[in-house]
Amino acid sequence: MIRSSAMARRMMTRGIDWTSLSGKVTTTAARGEVARLRAIYDDLHAANQQANLPVDPIDWKAYESKISSPGVTDAFMKAYETLELPSFVNTQATEADKVLNKLVGEAKSAMDASAARATVLEAQLAQMNASRTTKNTTIDDVRAQYPNIKAEVEQEIKDEEWGKSLVN
Repeated sequence: MIRSSAMARRMMTRGIDWTSLSGKVTTTAARGEVARLRAIYDDLHAANQQANLPVDPIDWKAYESKISSPGVTDAFMKAYETLELPSFVNTQATEADKVLNKLVGEAKSAMDASAARATVLEAQLAQMNASRTTKNTTIDDVRAQYPNIKAEVEQEIKDEEWGKSLVN
């Protein structure tokens, strides 16, 4: 009981930001599903809170007054007092925590790789936008953007290789 209470307290510190979660979904159907998930979560949380309440002691005197057979209440009381319920031992929590930590680590690695790739792609996009040609781009603009092409074209003109760069 102590361990499950400690686990329940630990889980309560991991609050769910329902507003943030709802803000991340875009469709009305998805928002409805988030609302349904929140309702289920609230129901489970309420049931968990109810299950953690202490049990009222058995009123054996009341049962003795209601049961007319002699000794039945005493037999139940003795059986109840000798009853030993097994305690719950969570053997899977540590394994689940290891798997969760591994998945979180993989997710962080993927996020870092994605951020690095996004930076590279943004740099490529900026370079492409800077070197983009339009109908208003002049030959001088192209020569300024691509000095290697300028030198190649001038060499082709000098060598009179008029068809060298044509695409067939």
